[in-house]
Amino acid sequence: MTVSGGPPPLPRLPSPSWPVTTTAHKVPAGGPRGAGGGPSGPGAGSTAGLGATVTVWRQLTAGLGYAWADSFPGGTSQEQAGVLVQKADGTLAWRRVIDGVSGTLTGGTASFDYAKLVAPGEKLLAAAHTHPYDASEGGHKDVSFSGADLARMTSVPEPQHYMRAGDSLFMIAKTPEFEKLVTITGEAKLNGEMNKTWNDTFTAGTGTIQERSDAATKAVCHQYHLDYYKGTGETVSKVDTAK
Repeated sequence: MTVSGGPPPLPRLPSPSWPVTTTAHKVPAGGPRGAGGGPSGPGAGSTAGLGATVTVWRQLTAGLGYAWADSFPGGTSQEQAGVLVQKADGTLAWRRVIDGVSGTLTGGTASFDYAKLVAPGEKLLAAAHTHPYDASEGGHKDVSFSGADLARMTSVPEPQHYMRAGDSLFMIAKTPEFEKLVTITGEAKLNGEMNKTWNDTFTAGTGTIQERSDAATKAVCHQYHLDYYKGTGETVSKVDTAK
């Protein structure tokens, strides 16, 4: 995965000017993929302060519901994506990635063009995408984040990222300690390290693809200070990544 970069989350966006696209990837059914690297961070430190349980914005869960319904065009998996923004008047809006307009939806993956998804004066609250697997890929449901999904957090502006897979909803949130690691280590190096940690854990794991992807996600979130949540519907609960 190639990530073109971007600044850390901003409290308000006077004029979006991030380098255009970043790509999300599902867990490949045949095994992991991603850049190499090595571990750098200690264990989990501070948190994003969201609490043990998060009630997800209804606009986001509804938007992801439609996105999931559109994730199998012609029976073939295709990730869908979007962002949740707070407009200048305080109202919330879900904006889908439109292929060729505000990102790309090709080759099974989704890319975000944040400058076209977030207008001047709006605040980016979260981004999200789907993880569909069609019959040729095993028809898997409830598969957690991929290494590429986690590693891209080094260079994207959203403070939280959600992912819908079947009936399951997953979320990762940046913490102050994660932001420090990005500054100290650098986006590209940390991206590679996070991918390697995920890949190594996934490869060494046992059980189903769901169990292995969950273990790999927990390992990365614990090592690099991302908060990890799982749930269904409009509620996600924090995962103890030390277990």
